Amino acid sequence: MQRRRGKGGIQFRVSSKGKIAPVRYPNVPADRERKLVVRALLDERGRSAPLAQLEYGPGSYAYVPAVNGLAVGSNISLGSSAAVAVGNILPLQNIPEGTRISNIELRVGDGGKLVRASGGAATLFSKGDGKAIVRLPSGKSILVDEKCRATVGVVAGGEGWGSRS
Repeated sequence: MQRRRGKGGIQFRVSSKGKIAPVRYPNVPADRERKLVVRALLDERGRSAPLAQLEYGPGSYAYVPAVNGLAVGSNISLGSSAAVAVGNILPLQNIPEGTRISNIELRVGDGGKLVRASGGAATLFSKGDGKAIVRLPSGKSILVDEKCRATVGVVAGGEGWGSRS
């Protein structure tokens, strides 16, 4: 039987120690392209996927799940005019159908809520009438707004990330 977290015993509490920062897209307008630089790939306690620390201004950082192919020093683009390349963050309306995507926004501007676990990737199935159909790794299909952003690529960490051998 499952138990809700809360005042329960120590085994039911979530540790706040080791948390780096909230994981979400930078709060910048998506109408123009913005260049981001990967400053670090980090391992956060209690998270299956590595995090990419993105610098989008002097001293301004955002943290997103890293995708396969990202490396420290990589340049990625955010915005509607960005190229469809691994690591770039685009609205669903600018991503071709059949592309593997991750960290998908459920509502416009929420920072990315879907497909953030290691090795996970959804497929952009079809688009039309301002909505996009996304097939999740579970096989379920959902309908989201075409203006919602997603990262192109598969979440890193599916092959032994975090193993300390």
